[in-house]
Amino acid sequence: MVGAVLEATVEELARVGFGGLSTEAVATRAGVNKTTVYRRWPTRGELVRAALLEFQARVFEDADTGTLRGDLLELLRGVRVQLGTARGRGVTLALMADDPHVRQLARSTRRVAVESSLTVLDRAARRGELPDDVDRALLLDVLFGPLEQKMVIEGLTVDDAWLERLVDLVLRAVLQPAVTNPARAAPKRRARS
Repeated sequence: MVGAVLEATVEELARVGFGGLSTEAVATRAGVNKTTVYRRWPTRGELVRAALLEFQARVFEDADTGTLRGDLLELLRGVRVQLGTARGRGVTLALMADDPHVRQLARSTRRVAVESSLTVLDRAARRGELPDDVDRALLLDVLFGPLEQKMVIEGLTVDDAWLERLVDLVLRAVLQPAVTNPARAAPKRRARS
């Protein structure tokens, strides 16, 4: 029953967004009585949060290929699969709504997704593949943002070659020593005599 209700919630959220979501429609889609839903999730926010956490758990499964690059590619492939469905795009768009409740839900569920993805980065740091001073949350933003932009906002598909270029570009930037003195970064010019 719980799985059916959470699945129905994701479907309804993707179809009508948070503003149009009703417990009655979720109950009907799940084939349960609405009082059953209300008993377990007294508010629409609690219901949507539970559904999103379940939905994201499938997307952000722990990837462990043995390399940072491989793990990041697996994470991005999982997100790509979800964003490649009407339901995944619908849920993502629903979470972009300009509504305080939606923003709070999005922040709450995003935190869980980030924490599960951080496992991959923590493991890479222990293997010596990632410097300790890297802002790991920012690294994930830089990886997932372009994928959402391409697939959700622009409605395009991306292939493995695109994902590999993205990961390689980000890792090159992360693993290259930072230039702390801008004067050293600029090529030196010879003084004219």
